[in-house]
Amino acid sequence: MGYAYKGTEHDAHLPAPEYEPTRPSCGKRSGYVIHRQRGEDACVPCMDAAAAYQSAWLAKKKAARKVAE
Repeated sequence: MGYAYKGTEHDAHLPAPEYEPTRPSCGKRSGYVIHRQRGEDACVPCMDAAAAYQSAWLAKKKAARKVAE
């Protein structure tokens, strides 16, 4: 998940740098996705954002289906 600098042959004697990917702020769907990828229970703001996204996506899909009929 992303690029982590592992060093070069010239600095192999140094300890590897710690890598912590930046976490999107909670309260967005991307925050919900990060929670789930890490195996965590999502916080309430992230769950609410994911539910709102899902509702909007389903409404858009339903509207597109009505137009196609």
